[in-house]
Amino acid sequence: HIPTKKDVEAARERATGLRDVATKLQKAVGRSRLAQFTRDTKSREDEIQELEEEKTRLIAEYENFMEIEREKLSLIDQMHAGPRQDELKDKSRKQLRYLESS
Repeated sequence: HIPTKKDVEAARERATGLRDVATKLQKAVGRSRLAQFTRDTKSREDEIQELEEEKTRLIAEYENFMEIEREKLSLIDQMHAGPRQDELKDKSRKQLRYLESS
């Protein structure tokens, strides 16, 4: 059967309709992918935020630890350089004198 002008026109309309459906599907897929990408991005941003908070907490914990260690070292230095050391030196001198005199 030879297509008539009506047949050609009907085929053209179907083709246009199919093209419109295909375009709508393509846009829907694009929106879906964009939505998934947005969700993934938000999830990663949340993860990054949690890691940043953990990093900040660990840095504060480390700085606190180091401050305590510095205080310990300072106390040890004071013990060795302070009056107790002089008292020990005096005791040692007295013990030495006593030993020398006996």
